[in-house]
Amino acid sequence: MSTQKPAKPELRSVLLQAGREILAADGMAGLGLRAVTRRAGVSPTAAYRYFADREHLLAAIATSGVWELTADLETADRSAAEPLIAQGVAYVHFATANAALYRLIFGPERLAHYPELENALAAAYGILAARVAKTVAPGEAEDKSLACWCLMHGLASLAIDTRLPSDSGMPEALAARLVKALVPRG
Repeated sequence: MSTQKPAKPELRSVLLQAGREILAADGMAGLGLRAVTRRAGVSPTAAYRYFADREHLLAAIATSGVWELTADLETADRSAAEPLIAQGVAYVHFATANAALYRLIFGPERLAHYPELENALAAAYGILAARVAKTVAPGEAEDKSLACWCLMHGLASLAIDTRLPSDSGMPEALAARLVKALVPRG
């Protein structure tokens, strides 16, 4: 039996987790560097070692969320009989389970000038595009990939805002049906 203490989590990760918790509980209004350091139990200046300002913190939280979404899409792609449908379900599930984070990633606080966030988004989209390219006829992949992404994004947004028709069923089941309708061989 080992007597070593477990490694202390990296402070940046602790701050990101604290930020995600605040975001989930209080939304964007409660999310700032001081609130994050308070939640993490560290000095108010500790966050400045990793984040220049609130916007950098938001971009880092959004980026961590996109990498989580990317991992979910990869898992769905590798482990399902119908990978494209599984990706659609995973996308909608991620969005509805992490509504505030999803809104940060895709919402009005456009954080486009953060290359790490743009790279993470490109990776997530790349998982979908690669699967679509294997599913549709040559020449259709670009449009079908974008259509699938738009479909899942719109469905996720409608589900989060509770704007889906009451008879449409669970969002994840609806995602499966709609992806299958869009790309029948999915």
